[in-house]
Amino acid sequence: MLDLRSKIKLLSAQPLPIVLIATIILPLAFGAITGLALGWSIPLYALLLLLSVIGGVAAGYEHVSPISGWCRGACGATFFTTGLLAAHGMTGSQALLPLPEPFWVLPTINIIAGSVFGAVGGWSRKNAERLATA
Repeated sequence: MLDLRSKIKLLSAQPLPIVLIATIILPLAFGAITGLALGWSIPLYALLLLLSVIGGVAAGYEHVSPISGWCRGACGATFFTTGLLAAHGMTGSQALLPLPEPFWVLPTINIIAGSVFGAVGGWSRKNAERLATA
């Protein structure tokens, strides 16, 4: 089994500037890029959404439990969705895929999904730690 613990460090072991970048700036910026892609290209938008899932699981892996991964996923998804909707709204372009109505549905779906992805990452880290000490 691939051991990613040496490659993906715990967020709690990182200095504050790295924590702020990883938890706020990156999800917000990646959401903004994804929001721009929503008006440019459906395949690019889909690819960025897939990458956001991988990023959510990886972010959860920076935590030692599914619960802390769940919280990280919820926060990351909140910033990601904020960036997505803000960037898309600022361009004024037509979404190439329909956004769910009413307005609150997309953030709700994203936050729930992001929480699950983060929890999966946290569970994976917890399992890796358990196997390493067994």
